[in-house]
Amino acid sequence: MNKILLFGFACAIGALSTPAWCVPGEVWELNKTVTMLGKVMPAPMIKLCLPKGADAQSAQRALKNDDCRISDVKTSGNKTTWKVSCEQDGKIDTGFGESVGDANKSEGVMHFSDKSGGRNIDITHTHKLKRMGGACNTDDSSF
Repeated sequence: MNKILLFGFACAIGALSTPAWCVPGEVWELNKTVTMLGKVMPAPMIKLCLPKGADAQSAQRALKNDDCRISDVKTSGNKTTWKVSCEQDGKIDTGFGESVGDANKSEGVMHFSDKSGGRNIDITHTHKLKRMGGACNTDDSSF
């Protein structure tokens, strides 16, 4: 109990000079769309709380899908390219992507080729990721 009170007191004192000391994260905003069979399907904007000091590449890594494997990652200047393969329902989709940005923002696209009913389907995922700033708690699962 004393440790909790001491920590709370330290946060109150620290808040006067370093507001983010007790709340170690900052807010990022992610906008995504998926285009398939000529239809654009925007996803709701997502707010993320990432550790303070994270850059756009760190934010993208935080969004990884465990069913996907990234390979052949190459970075030149502010552009990163990669290959991806994802397994879902026993089948593997392959694709490639690229992203351009800096520490505060990123825009990118990922293309997949798939087969459904003997027909080729192209799927395109786009993203815009931006540091919004403001403090948040990276341990808060409701964020």
